[in-house]
Parts: sequence; structure tokens; C-alpha cells
Amino acid sequence: MLNKVTVIGRLGRENDLKETINGNKVLNNSVAITEKYKDKSGQQKENTTWINFNIWQKGAEIFNQYTQKGSLVYLEGKWTNDEYEKDGQKRIATKLEVKEFKFLDTKGGAQKVNSNSQFANDNLGF
Repeated sequence: MLNKVTVIGRLGRENDLKETINGNKVLNNSVAITEKYKDKSGQQKENTTWINFNIWQKGAEIFNQYTQKGSLVYLEGKWTNDEYEKDGQKRIATKLEVKEFKFLDTKGGAQKVNSNSQFANDNLGF
């Protein structure tokens, strides 16, 4: 079986970089994927899907350094499920656990990171 997801979209909020009790870094955010199309009457329509994701360890630090709300990013990883309880009900949240990423633009007028950059092309070992 294969569990592989690839998306290109814009970050929905500022990065949330945290450190776990064990000292592991984790970054959480969401990415918006917008599909534009024309309906049967010829009217332009948009459909936006939001995907929550996380990135671990060194990759989380690098991603946090070069992105901000609205940044265009390429994300690749696998679907994971988090189970939690809310109002006495068991719930499941699906998110993307990112294994590789590329920056398609950067924040603050910083120099663009292209495909020749070391960390843009390599699996970051997380």
C-alpha cells in the first residue's frame, strides 16, 4: 500500500513552532489549496480545501525561518490520524505529516530558495 500526499498551496496562518517535553521541535500549520473552475453557466468559481500539517525536528526550524502566512509551499508526506476526545465524544483529526518540502516563495523580501538549494531538494532526515 502507498500513503503519499503531495500538495502546493498557501499557508493559512503564521507557523506554530513548539518544543515537546522530550525536546523535539514540531511545527504546525495549515495550507490552502484553491481550485478555480467555471461552472456550467460559465461563471468563475473557487473551491478551497484546508489541510493541517506538521513538520518535525530540523525541518521545522528551517521551514519556520523561511515562511510566513501566505507563503507558497510544496509539501510531500503521508496522512496521519490523531484521536482525541471533545465533549465526551471520540474524534479523529486527519493531517499531513510532512517529510519533504520546497519553498516556492519566501518572507520579508528574502532571497528566493530555488531547487538547487541544499535543503530545498533533499529529504531533511526527519
